[in-house]
Amino acid sequence: MKGSTDSVASALSKLAARPPGLGNRGLSGVNGAFTRYLDYGSNQLPWLHGALGGTTMLTNAASEVADSNMELGILRMTGPRLQAAMSGSMLLAAKCAACR
Repeated sequence: MKGSTDSVASALSKLAARPPGLGNRGLSGVNGAFTRYLDYGSNQLPWLHGALGGTTMLTNAASEVADSNMELGILRMTGPRLQAAMSGSMLLAAKCAACR
């Protein structure tokens, strides 16, 4: 996941650095069509990093719990967060690939 979010962040920064214009295939494209993808991705990356950080924190806490039922309960809480982060990462990667 870290590699995926890092590659999305790199792609977003490359998109932001492109010059505007249709001939240069810049970010503005046809009347700024791709600007929304950059804005969306830039807003979603902090959420992805936070979701992954929360998942890591819960996983670390689960490994320190002595009760196996409590450990399993904590690990079950990480599943939805991890699924959401993975889905968001794939969505951003697809949008970034469409803008290249």
